[in-house]
Amino acid sequence: MLFAGLITSIEMFIFKYELKTCLMVLLAVLLIFYIIGSVLKGLIIKFEDANEAKRKAEEEENAEAEGKVVEKDAAEVAKGAETARAKEDRGAKRPDLDKNAREEKAQDTGEEAG
Repeated sequence: MLFAGLITSIEMFIFKYELKTCLMVLLAVLLIFYIIGSVLKGLIIKFEDANEAKRKAEEEENAEAEGKVVEKDAAEVAKGAETARAKEDRGAKRPDLDKNAREEKAQDTGEEAG
């Protein structure tokens, strides 16, 4: 964008345009190149996001087929942790859990059964 403005300015200086005309043309050139750049940036980001989603889906498919561990995003991990905490809270509030179930749960988490 700036390079186009530089070339336009030099060309208008060489051909001795009036100042008002020079500034109007320069403004138009800068606006046009700004709009073109913004549109191209948006398209590139859109394509990159689509490619990233496709690549991630392929990796998950391959990992599931091979039985490997798949790296998760922080949002997915946080959602899983919240779900696990909610299950633990429900289990702690349920009086119908017998002593054996509480002991198994304590062994899983490494705490003493109470």
